[in-house]
Amino acid sequence: MSKNEYHHLNKLLYENKNSNHTHTFELPNSDKSNTILETKLQDDIFLMKNNIIINQDTKIQTNSDIGGLLLTFNFKSNHKYKSLITDYNIESKDNFTTIGLINREEGIEDFKKDSSIQSINIIVKKEFLKQNIPLNKTTEKIFKSLENKNCNLLLKNKKMNHKTAIIANDIFLSNFTGSLEKIFIHSKTLEILYTEFNDLFSNKFVQTNRKIKFDDYDINALYLAKDILLNNIQNPPSIIELSKMVKLNEFKLKIGFKKLFDTTPYKYLHEYRMQQAKHLLQIGDMNVTEVSNKIGYKYIHSFSKVFAQRFGILPKDLMKNRKYYYY
Repeated sequence: MSKNEYHHLNKLLYENKNSNHTHTFELPNSDKSNTILETKLQDDIFLMKNNIIINQDTKIQTNSDIGGLLLTFNFKSNHKYKSLITDYNIESKDNFTTIGLINREEGIEDFKKDSSIQSINIIVKKEFLKQNIPLNKTTEKIFKSLENKNCNLLLKNKKMNHKTAIIANDIFLSNFTGSLEKIFIHSKTLEILYTEFNDLFSNKFVQTNRKIKFDDYDINALYLAKDILLNNIQNPPSIIELSKMVKLNEFKLKIGFKKLFDTTPYKYLHEYRMQQAKHLLQIGDMNVTEVSNKIGYKYIHSFSKVFAQRFGILPKDLMKNRKYYYY
C-alpha cells in the first residue's frame, strides 16, 4: 500500500467554521496529543492506531483507496461522516465496531470542538479476503460489490463485543516497536480478524447437532443469560438458577452457550472477571484487595493465584505500572 492510501489519515483538509478559508496540515507525529502509528503487517493487512484531539469545530475531507475491508474499533469517537460519492453516511460512537466494504471513497468527517479520536483501523485488502474467508452467498456478494469502482457498503456498526474489546485494547496499548512486539501485534490483529470474520461471514448458529435446534427465543435467552452473569459478577447465579431465570433447560443452556460464545458460561464469566481486574489494576485507584472484592473474590490469595495463572504476573506487580487508556 502506498502512502497515498493513508491520505485520509495523514494529510487532512479542514475547514475552520470561524473563518472563510481552508488550510491543509499534516498531523504532527511528535505531538503526544495527536499521534497516528501505522504499520504494514503483511502485503494485504495494514494497521493504524489513532490518538487525536480536535481543538475546534472542524471538517475533514477524506480520500481513501482501500480495495477491501476497513475495520474501525472506536474506543473514543463522536463525529459524523458523509460520503461525497455514495449515499454512505454514518455517525461514529464510543466503544463501537464499524466495518465497511470500500473500494475508492471520498467524504467529509464533521467534528465538534474538543472531539477526540482513540481508535484502531485495520485495512484488509481484497486478496486476503479471497484467500481466507469462506465462499458462500454472502461472500460472493462481497466480491461482486468490490468490482464497483465506488463500492462503499456498511457491513457492521454496533457496540464492540466483549471478546473484540479485549483484543483491540491489547493492540491499542502497544507501541508497535521491537521485533517481538511486532509479532504480538500481528498475532492480535489476526485474532481480531478471525473474531469479526467469524461473525460476519459464517453462520455460527448452523445446527451442527441435528438433534438440537435453536430458534430466536433460544438465542435471545442465551444473550440474556450472558448479561445476567456479567451484571451479577460478585454473586453469579448457579447454572440451575440461570436456567430458570432465562427459561431454558440446563442442557440447552450449556450447549447453546458453547456454540454462541465459544466457551462455557463460567469460563466466560471467569475471563470477564480477569479482564475487569486487569483494567482496574492498570488505570484505577483501587488496591488489590478492593479489586478482588469488586470482581467477586472473597479471598485475595485465591484472586492473586488465578490472576497470575491468567496473565503471568501478580496483581500487585501489575498495579505498579498503571497506564491510562480507554476501554
